[in-house]
Amino acid sequence: MGEDPTKVRRSKGAPARSEGEAPCLDVLEGQTRGARYWIDGKKTVLGRSSRADLELPDDGISREHAKITVDEDGIVSLVDLGSTNGTFLNEAPIDAAVVRAGDRIRLGPDLTLQFWWRRKGDVESDAASTIELSARELEIARLVADGLTNGEIAERLGISPHTVMTHLSKVFAREGLASRAELAGLVASDRVKLVGRKRAVERPREP
Repeated sequence: MGEDPTKVRRSKGAPARSEGEAPCLDVLEGQTRGARYWIDGKKTVLGRSSRADLELPDDGISREHAKITVDEDGIVSLVDLGSTNGTFLNEAPIDAAVVRAGDRIRLGPDLTLQFWWRRKGDVESDAASTIELSARELEIARLVADGLTNGEIAERLGISPHTVMTHLSKVFAREGLASRAELAGLVASDRVKLVGRKRAVERPREP
């Protein structure tokens, strides 16, 4: 019998979770830089597809790029799903790997995430200075802060100006904002945490 070609790497990161902590990914580099994504459930698929549990807008990301699983003992695994541009753990290419706190995950050429166990209350305790945005909303908010018009944002992201306005209207209504300038001020503020909101997607139950 031949040797299994699957590469499995165990990181030498920080110890496992403490009681009350939940898994999350912080975006270090990429279009949603600064966002935080909470990992809910036992399996989370990362990719560009709207069917992915965590939809990521970056170039070079496959539709279903990788998945993260969390078992009952809190062991976290990262598995590449046959992506075009690869999945990397601490800059080493992997097919499957155990992930620990502080590890860096790179998906494709441009997106770098960092895995942590954190208490959700640590982020949510200062609700007045936290706004929760989807990946697309976060992209648009950053471009608004850069001074781009709706038309320029639409051209940059390959969507329609109407779609840009729809996203902005939802953010304004949800967060009680009155203007683009107010949104830009929140993005620019050091006191504001931009938290990536995972899209809820219903999936058929596996047999």
